[in-house]
Amino acid sequence: MSLAEQQAFLEEFQKKLARRSKVYRRYTGNRVHHTFRASQTEIHGGVRDTLERNLAGKKGSRELIARVLKALEPHTQQLISQIATNVKRRGNDSTSVVVVETIKDEKRVFKAFFTATLQDNGKFRNVYKQIYTSYDKLLNVYAEKVAEISTTIIGESFGNRAK
Repeated sequence: MSLAEQQAFLEEFQKKLARRSKVYRRYTGNRVHHTFRASQTEIHGGVRDTLERNLAGKKGSRELIARVLKALEPHTQQLISQIATNVKRRGNDSTSVVVVETIKDEKRVFKAFFTATLQDNGKFRNVYKQIYTSYDKLLNVYAEKVAEISTTIIGESFGNRAK
């Protein structure tokens, strides 16, 4: 690479870095692949973090959190199954703008690879949005379950903070 080419590359790279990350992510997210993963460990980890933060200093909080997570287990597995169904359905749809390759589909873990297929004005369609819309509403329903179960076990609702 010549000195002029290196300089041009660095100037272009500096312009990209100067953009806000959200704008840059949206700009580049339409052109690259995405690996999506939903697992019981990760979902329960998010719920655990929320409960630990909100129950800090409360006596017996570890036992309460363990009981909530145990009660959530079947709902978490149902959530993962529904997400997997939605993602696979999106991949099988002939009008879909993404290709979906399922990497792992088990009771407690779902992992898929998304790639853009169609272009709109020379740019790939928003792959990230295709993934997010596959599970956003399901997470709202799951947050309601977290609220219901945490109210029953702890006496306080944490569902609105769990999503």
